[in-house]
Amino acid sequence: MILTGTGNAITTGVLVAALIAAGLFALRSTLRHFAGKGSCCGGGEDETSTVPKKKLGTIISEKTLVIDGMRCAGCSAAVEDALNRLEHVNADVDLRKKEATVRMDADVSEEVLTGAVVRAGYKVIEVR
Repeated sequence: MILTGTGNAITTGVLVAALIAAGLFALRSTLRHFAGKGSCCGGGEDETSTVPKKKLGTIISEKTLVIDGMRCAGCSAAVEDALNRLEHVNADVDLRKKEATVRMDADVSEEVLTGAVVRAGYKVIEVR
């Protein structure tokens, strides 16, 4: 069926309004995502680590892991939890810097730290 005249204009107006609404919603979601507040990975803006930090003894080592793939608060919480599950490790993740600061009270190898991050679904691109 082909609409003509007023019916066609109304249909076009409804379609344009729907497209504008969808575009505004997508823009809002995109801006929140890139601000680290989106839920791209199942997280959300209130996503925090669920693994409590351990009371460590004397800190004997500190390393910084540069991590690829973290896009939101849920991502950084997942990485922080994975690292904090390791014995002798307390980690803090900075989403904006894409880094995890790891403090240890015993010798924990870079391979163990990297493995925890990889199992969480992310890639360590540098250990300092």
